[in-house]
Amino acid sequence: MTTDAAPARRDRPDVRRHRRRLVAVAAAILLAFWLGRTGTETASWTEGRAELVPTGSEEPRFVTFGDLETGHSVAGFSPDGITWIDAGGTWHHDGLPECVEQGSTVRYASVRIRLEGSSWRHAVAVDCRP
Repeated sequence: MTTDAAPARRDRPDVRRHRRRLVAVAAAILLAFWLGRTGTETASWTEGRAELVPTGSEEPRFVTFGDLETGHSVAGFSPDGITWIDAGGTWHHDGLPECVEQGSTVRYASVRIRLEGSSWRHAVAVDCRP
């Protein structure tokens, strides 16, 4: 009695080729993820004293945060492009945060920006929750 049994599934050339492709794709995804992570910086949360920079209109065009001890400007943002959380926990994506007033102490997140030999911190979010 002869049987023409098919080769075991793991021994078939198309299965091995498929496995190699899966391993290559997984390695490429992991490499892309790692490369993307090394070029980013996580925002850090801190508190600062708000200073609204006047421009002659009712709405300030820029807000800076000063260090609570030294008063030196540490970070800033434009009200047109800031994400903020109101006292009730609702997220907003533009406009002057309700807790940012001249001289108020505000919790904010910022990231370091490096460009052509200069660096500064840019506020990316404001937290108005108590």
